[in-house]
Amino acid sequence: MFEASHRELRSWVADGLVDGVRIDHPDGLSDPAEYLDRLRSVIGADRWLVIEKILGHAEPLDDHLPIDGTTGYDALAELGGVFVDPSGAPRSPRCRRPAPATGVTRPGSTSTKPP
Repeated sequence: MFEASHRELRSWVADGLVDGVRIDHPDGLSDPAEYLDRLRSVIGADRWLVIEKILGHAEPLDDHLPIDGTTGYDALAELGGVFVDPSGAPRSPRCRRPAPATGVTRPGSTSTKPP
């Protein structure tokens, strides 16, 4: 299955069209390390291999994985607070109130009543 599903990627690598690969949430696979080892063998050591993995606050990235890092959600979680003005917190519930009913029928619905 791996060979068949990565045939096109192999072709792109052979043609020099790939500088790196991003893999979404490999921890959902039965053996993420094996998959990433196999993928590294396809793209080679000179191409960038990053994974999308949301790390917990003190969770380290497994340094045995053959990757160059994560897509950066862990850094974003640390830096995101720089862009948030805490004085706006009391006003935030107003941003979450439901939109007013429009009476517009949703696709596939037989009712004209608002949801």
